[in-house]
Amino acid sequence: MLHSSFINEKALLMQVAEGDEQAFCELFNLYHQQLCNHIFRLTDSVELAEEIVSDVYLKIWMNHEVLTSVQNFRAYLYVVSKNHAL
Repeated sequence: MLHSSFINEKALLMQVAEGDEQAFCELFNLYHQQLCNHIFRLTDSVELAEEIVSDVYLKIWMNHEVLTSVQNFRAYLYVVSKNHAL
């Protein structure tokens, strides 16, 4: 049985893929702090971590149509942000 958080995340991803800005804000708020912490551990800079996270979310919004094919958004987000940080 699927967890409701997984179902809600998939629904959010579908809404974002369709261009729903409110759903994008919810997705942003869901992972923003965790992602900043993750990138901070890689960069050791709060400012750089914030900039990278902003760039990653901008990139995701600019290519939101591809979110329909993402199976695990958290993993996708962490890989994209780590690649951007490097």
